[in-house]
This record gives sequence, structure tokens and C-alpha cells, in this order.
Amino acid sequence: KAKERRVTTGVMYIPDKVDAHGEFATAEDLEDAVHDYMLGGDLKIRKQHNTKKVIGDVVGMISWPFEHQAVLKSHANGVEKSHSITLPAGTVYTTVKWTEEAWPDVKSGDVGGLSMGGAAVRLRA
Repeated sequence: KAKERRVTTGVMYIPDKVDAHGEFATAEDLEDAVHDYMLGGDLKIRKQHNTKKVIGDVVGMISWPFEHQAVLKSHANGVEKSHSITLPAGTVYTTVKWTEEAWPDVKSGDVGGLSMGGAAVRLRA
């Protein structure tokens, strides 16, 4: 039996779209954030922002420069869901190599997304 690769690639952030925290980032700001993150040296993925529990490593990240069609797939409890979407230029994709310990949670859907993290200043509109 072939060993599982434990690698996923997916959308981390869509520019100019309000996220679950009521925040958004422009495509230009996201591109700068990608460059800063990749040059920062710490490419570890931590579970729920826990500073000690490493569950994977970022092995690739890109701010895609063109609008494009994508089929987004998710797996949870053995059920695969997919849908087509048009994503704007500047959408950030991240590829993660998960730890052996975290892989079952990724496959089951218990680990279902990635967070940008970081810091920002809120501005009034």
C-alpha cells in the first residue's frame, strides 16, 4: 500500500471579501503578507493558534495573479463536497504538509481551514 503524502492545497484567503471575523484585505496587502510570511522563516502551522502544537508545515504559498475558475472540494466524515467558484486575482493558495498525528483530523474534516493570523489596525469607514 502506498504511503499517504499528507499534503493539501487550498484557498487561504480571498481578497476584498469579508471574512468570518468581519475583516477583509486587498489583493495588494495579501500579496505583501504572503511575501513577508514566506521570508519570515517560521512556516509552521499550529492548531487553533496554539503556539506549541505544530500540526504541519507550509511548503508553498502564492497570491494567484489572475481571476480564475476553481472547483473547491472538502471532505468530512467520509463525504466529499465540491462546488465551482470564480475567484478574483490575488486569491491566496497555501500548500501544507501535515504531521502524521494531524493527518486523521485533516482527512475527517476536524481541521478544515487555515487562518492568516497576523496583526492589523481597524479603520473606520
